[in-house]
Amino acid sequence: MANKKALKWTLQFSVGGLLLLALWFAGSAAGYRNGYTSGYLDGQKKRESEEPYFAKYTLYEKLPTTYDPMDPDYAAFEPILNQLYQNADPDSWLQLGGIGEIVLDPRSTTMAVYNERAVHDEIEAILATMPNNRNLNQPSSNAPAGYSQEAYNAFGRGGGE
Repeated sequence: MANKKALKWTLQFSVGGLLLLALWFAGSAAGYRNGYTSGYLDGQKKRESEEPYFAKYTLYEKLPTTYDPMDPDYAAFEPILNQLYQNADPDSWLQLGGIGEIVLDPRSTTMAVYNERAVHDEIEAILATMPNNRNLNQPSSNAPAGYSQEAYNAFGRGGGE
């Protein structure tokens, strides 16, 4: 009888141990998988999105109408650069110990920016809010309303007939 009880107890312990082992293994695998995807992979995506990169922006439309690329003047870029340095994550720029840097090419009226993605998004938003000084379809301030559209229509018809 004692032998039968010992066998039953051993069998119950073995089955229970196997079930416990199977549950532990399944839980570990699921936990590892969830932890890997929500921890490491999400962190990797974040690291990639925060990795600095170069982007090129054209500033010709934002410069004064008197700006001549054949006679470059860095002073014309100062208001744009000041606005970017002050409003696009100021701490991210090299002058304040960050990694961001702007390099101007006054002849092509472009700037190359090296910074993180979030700062590039801010730069694009800031540039979008700046007035377009070279939009030829906008009427001048002293021209009558609709003047540009009338001139455009006349040109399109071949001379105002």
